[in-house]
Amino acid sequence: MRTARPAIFTPRGQRWFAKKITISSKISAVKLTLEDRTRSGKISHPETVRNILKNHDFHARVAKKKPFISKKDQKEKLKFARCYFKKPKYFWEFVIFVDESKFNVFVSNGKQKVWKRPNTELHLRKLRATIANLSEVA
Repeated sequence: MRTARPAIFTPRGQRWFAKKITISSKISAVKLTLEDRTRSGKISHPETVRNILKNHDFHARVAKKKPFISKKDQKEKLKFARCYFKKPKYFWEFVIFVDESKFNVFVSNGKQKVWKRPNTELHLRKLRATIANLSEVA
């Protein structure tokens, strides 16, 4: 005798959600629900999708930030640092440092969540790329 309502999604459908999250971990449960609605025609609630993902060991967490530095910029920064590495102390007494101001050009300060399994927070696909702050010289 069944004591609960029949499941909306079969195990195959549940694996589809887990596969989609494995491919793109930054997609939200709401978007997954809408995508499944157009794919299979089943009407479900985003909370159902979240429960399925939690049963497959995925949890929504805030993505860690990682500054985006291209390979070319990495080489330039290293070259610049090596140029000034062995300068004497009196050289640095005449250097004027300017204050840097932060500008949001590409992303907002809002939090972006990703679905991840335990101990996978530093995988490159799970990180949120940031753009270096722009300096304003007055």
